[in-house]
Amino acid sequence: MVRGFVMVNVLIVGGAGFIGSHLVRDCLSRGDKVTVLTRASTDIWRIEDILDRLTLVRLNLTDTEALMTALRHQPPQRVFLLGAVTRFATANNDLADVAEAMRVNLDPLRAILEALGRMDVPPQSVVRTGTLAELSSDPGIARSATREWPETTYGLSILAGTHYLRIWRDRCGIPAVTARLSLTYGGGQSPDFLVPGAIRQGLAGTPMMPRQPDARRDLIHVDDVIEALQLVADNADRLPPVVNVSTGRPIRTGDLAARIARLTGHKPPPEPAKTGAGNRVSAPPSKELRALGWRPRVSLQQGLRQVIAWERARKTDNRHPERRSA
Repeated sequence: MVRGFVMVNVLIVGGAGFIGSHLVRDCLSRGDKVTVLTRASTDIWRIEDILDRLTLVRLNLTDTEALMTALRHQPPQRVFLLGAVTRFATANNDLADVAEAMRVNLDPLRAILEALGRMDVPPQSVVRTGTLAELSSDPGIARSATREWPETTYGLSILAGTHYLRIWRDRCGIPAVTARLSLTYGGGQSPDFLVPGAIRQGLAGTPMMPRQPDARRDLIHVDDVIEALQLVADNADRLPPVVNVSTGRPIRTGDLAARIARLTGHKPPPEPAKTGAGNRVSAPPSKELRALGWRPRVSLQQGLRQVIAWERARKTDNRHPERRSA
């Protein structure tokens, strides 16, 4: 037992990714026994320094029998499903990316849930990360009854998984919750994403301004996400199938870029023509999660300063090697 937490066997699918690696470290700090499942091709640079403290299993995440073997080796009491692909190389105009998104994001979920459902002793809770990209960014649609309205193939594939897990939960009786995350940021994130990309450009002396400065995004620090995921796992049997892990306070991307420019020592670049005013990705945090005491605790200013410090350390020493990000 560490810091009052009871040690449990934890399975983290996608534990080598950005959010997953933070969750792995948090579980280890609690004294948990952690197994990380990854695709064979996944770069594990984020957890290389702690491999001696966990069990790493590389396998085909759609191979149910291989998954069953891994589960029997160390039956998990708590399962976190975090592995997802957010970008696809296929073209949008022929819908090939839709098929690819379903293949890489839904097929592994189906196989993992099948394996979990076949266990002699099922897990006590299953927590899966979703995304606010499952919802509409159009304010008119967002205010209507049809809130679930993904506009990208990524959002569509994650929404399909959300409903798949809901039905699986009903039929298997295993407490399972999808935690829909707002745009999560923090140290160790790929520069392909908004916050680390803008910070790297600022540190390089070329502050950026997004093409749609009037677009609004709900940002949340990874530490607040990890706290929420642990709380959801503790209370999965008391929660609905889906909860929002968000702030409900979106920021203009132009204002975000200007703030990052100033924090990295630069004058904000001029904004392009006002665009993106109707592009708003946000949702209030679920009342059920707030009732359990969860609140975002890391302010945007604190979070941005933390990522800037992480990026500066990455440039000046070897603690944060530059690798391909998963």
